Amino acid sequence: MRKKYIENKGLDENIRFHGEENSRLNNLTDAVFGIALALLIFNVSDADSFSDLVVFAKSFPAILLSIILLYLVWKEHVTFTNVFAIRGFKLQFLNIIFIALVIFYVYPLRFLTKLLTSMMFNLEIELKINATDIPDLMIFYGSIILCI
Repeated sequence: MRKKYIENKGLDENIRFHGEENSRLNNLTDAVFGIALALLIFNVSDADSFSDLVVFAKSFPAILLSIILLYLVWKEHVTFTNVFAIRGFKLQFLNIIFIALVIFYVYPLRFLTKLLTSMMFNLEIELKINATDIPDLMIFYGSIILCI
């Protein structure tokens, strides 16, 4: 299959061989994912007391889950760009929208993972949300994921 792919790779200018080249737009996208990870981590406040340290320890599963979900989105983008070159206005424009959505995705992701880990592990992490607002949160979060 790989031989067939290499033979036919010149037929479509948007398809290229895995790892053949890296564009500046791919580098920018990787940098945005790095910034998104930094925002996830720096969103955690410094521990000034032991009780703050306990709250941080309780929120660690949420941070880990957030990083894993962000990694999965990044990995899919890498896989896409290993097959399809981001050439032409349409794909470049869609990639810029994608970058903006990833940055916008960070805070809802952090909030949702804190809520889910708090509910799953029965932790007492202070979140300001009513039970009636959870369906709206899921619709909001699902809309962002759908756009990504």
